[in-house]
Amino acid sequence: MDNPDPLLLLATVPTIDIILLVVLLLVSSFFSMSETVYSSLNPIRIRNYVEENKKGAKKAFWIHERFDRVLTTILVGNNLANVALATISAGVFTRIFMERETIVTIANTVVMTTIILIFGEIIPKSFAKMHSDTISLKISGIMMVVMKLLKPVVWVFLSIKSLFLKPDNRVTISVSEDELETIIDTMEEEGSIDEEEAEMLQSVLNLGEKQVYEIMTPRVDMVAVEVDEDIEDIQKKFFEHQFSRLPVYEKDRDRIVGILNERDFFTHIIQKKDVIVGKIMNPPIFVSKSMRADTLIETLQRENTHLAIVSDEFGGTSGIVTMEDALEELVGEIYDEHDDIDDEFLKKVSEHEYGINADIELGDLFEELNLGNPPEKEEKTLGSYLFDQFESLPEVDLTFTLRQPMYSYNHEEETKWFTLTFIIKEIKERRIKYVHLVVKPYTEGDEDS
Repeated sequence: MDNPDPLLLLATVPTIDIILLVVLLLVSSFFSMSETVYSSLNPIRIRNYVEENKKGAKKAFWIHERFDRVLTTILVGNNLANVALATISAGVFTRIFMERETIVTIANTVVMTTIILIFGEIIPKSFAKMHSDTISLKISGIMMVVMKLLKPVVWVFLSIKSLFLKPDNRVTISVSEDELETIIDTMEEEGSIDEEEAEMLQSVLNLGEKQVYEIMTPRVDMVAVEVDEDIEDIQKKFFEHQFSRLPVYEKDRDRIVGILNERDFFTHIIQKKDVIVGKIMNPPIFVSKSMRADTLIETLQRENTHLAIVSDEFGGTSGIVTMEDALEELVGEIYDEHDDIDDEFLKKVSEHEYGINADIELGDLFEELNLGNPPEKEEKTLGSYLFDQFESLPEVDLTFTLRQPMYSYNHEEETKWFTLTFIIKEIKERRIKYVHLVVKPYTEGDEDS
């Protein structure tokens, strides 16, 4: 006797079984979608939704705060749905193929695995990944009901888990500073913020890492007046350097005794009063050269002053630092009408050669020329970095060569290497002022310095 046609037997499957299969597939899809939604949820955005009083935001945030419990609920619900799907579908295929066990097993496995993968996993999870924040608001109420219904079962599984895994009570940081910098770079690449805004945000993050000695004017470049200096000589210094304030020292620059304000000084001259520097100067503010730049800003604001004397570990004077120096770390160079602006801070000399002002920060140079990561993480100027590479005092035409990797995030591309040759072109008072940089692809015959 011939076996009946499976298509004819399909018509004999009870409607309730078909409805159950569809419902269970939807339940499986819901739990799969929920798992992706709450695992990829942006907590910062949900906090903003709560503040904006969006419907479902508070419930979504409550669920996010209990993710361990939510995940267990989702896994329990998803597995129950999938097991029920497999059980009912086995009965359906048994009816269709008249209890031919091998065919039933193969058909049930192939058909249901394909259906569950496509409609219960891939599609809902892909959709959830694209719209996680929006979906979380809409399904948070349903998820809370499910969590209450499955609470006893979830409690059992969490208790079993606690027997094998101890709870981690360490405080975890959701976003580290390095990750925040990566987020800013990604936002810039995606067009959410422009280049200037990205640089400003990066500067704010870096401000706490900057120390006063990195932004101060060193003692050798410091313009100061002696407390008993001739009034005409002081006038010449104000006219020549166009500074609004000058440190005042007594006998030696290690003994700073005050700050002379240009306005106070010339007011006395205009009013034809006796100019006694020791009486019209303001008391100095001293700061450590290891003080952070953000702390410096707070200190200068609190003391209602714009200039501080930087002390070294021996009680001497390392230099001076101003409010403008600190703010320039946030907004870039600040020029006034008296400043000489150097437009050739970084100049391209030829295809592979650049002329560089040695006062440029090493990180800025490498970023500007797309040279990868700088060789040192500390914020240093190019001049100070090169000075540290030589055992003797630097001389004009002295060279330093660095082999620099250019990493690629494409797994099909190998890391490229370049040689960076720095040639000293100008030295002033034993300080490196101007440098030429030659960038060339590295070959095996090249030697690293």
